[in-house]
Amino acid sequence: MAGIIKEISKQDASELVELATRTFYDTFGSYYDDKDFDQFFKDNYTVEKFTQEINHVDSFHYFYQEDGANVGYIKMNINSAQTEEMGETYLEVQRIYFLKDFQGGGRGSQLIALAEKIAQEHNKHKIWLGVWEHNPRAQAFYKRHGFKVVGEHHFQTGDVTDTDLIMEKEL
Repeated sequence: MAGIIKEISKQDASELVELATRTFYDTFGSYYDDKDFDQFFKDNYTVEKFTQEINHVDSFHYFYQEDGANVGYIKMNINSAQTEEMGETYLEVQRIYFLKDFQGGGRGSQLIALAEKIAQEHNKHKIWLGVWEHNPRAQAFYKRHGFKVVGEHHFQTGDVTDTDLIMEKEL
């Protein structure tokens, strides 16, 4: 069955927390200890926090569904919602994750195409994102979609500080 992209509403916040927690753990589970994960999720992945993010006028959230199940999601930000001050011409892809069994097969490409569409609808000429420096698979995916490394920033997971590469793409 082909995937369906569905906009996330505040009523979906608990489902989003569940999916976000699972996909983040699937992606990075072998790199951090449980204490760091617990702290990260407590600080960042709560229904209250996600409800605030969903309600922010400059943030856009979508599930990727197959057979009626949420198997991935994307979170995008513009203007004041961006996690770094990149300027008014940018859209940020803050999160794009899939469950392990649903990575590949063109699903991520569909969400990047959605990000490009939303950027154009909001008169944004560039897309940027942060990708962990030790995630070559994701880096290669973004490079295939025209993103280039332009800098770096730090990302906190519990007590661990990691470096994300900043990648951007001109539309």
